[in-house]
Amino acid sequence: MPSDEQIDAYAQLVLEVGIGLRPGQDVGVTASIEHAPLVRALARAAYGAGARYVDVLYAEPHARHAL
Repeated sequence: MPSDEQIDAYAQLVLEVGIGLRPGQDVGVTASIEHAPLVRALARAAYGAGARYVDVLYAEPHARHAL
């Protein structure tokens, strides 16, 4: 299991290199609930980099399966 520091570093990499976040932009994150630690790290890093708003949508596979 990755450490908190590794997760934070990965979140920073995703924002800087993966999406090229600029101050004032909004960020949308869709993830499974199991990925909550990474989603939280992404939100912290995005706000730290000047994101205007971080919108998180968690997918619940059991509810989707029930559909």
